[in-house]
Amino acid sequence: MGNRKLPFGYKMELGEIVVLPTEAGVVHFVFQQYVHGISCAGKTARQLTNADYDRFDLLIGMDQENLRNMYRICGGDYADKMHLLAEYAGRRGDIPDPWYTRDFHATWQAVENGCKGLMERLRNKTDGDEQAKNLYRH
Repeated sequence: MGNRKLPFGYKMELGEIVVLPTEAGVVHFVFQQYVHGISCAGKTARQLTNADYDRFDLLIGMDQENLRNMYRICGGDYADKMHLLAEYAGRRGDIPDPWYTRDFHATWQAVENGCKGLMERLRNKTDGDEQAKNLYRH
């Protein structure tokens, strides 16, 4: 094969291409999300800044390490804007990191439950303001 690279989820073993089940599972999972209409197109990550604290109403982290870094960057949380996503799913703790757990399905479920809970909280927080409630409809 020379210098050619193998696709994610495969490796060379004794001259044969072998499937790496965990990594192949990641590829399958991402493909399934794409098939179901969930796209990452146009989405990018960026570093949180101190100015974001005043700019946004909520700052959501996935785990305790995220939260500690958010406190450090923003100089604390005097207005109770920083939360863990799992809080909105009615549970304590972190969203599992699939890079380490290799369980992308469990992470997907935890994120989905957290997002659903967050949406419900936002809908309820609008206190009858129909224009605001329409912002949070699916």
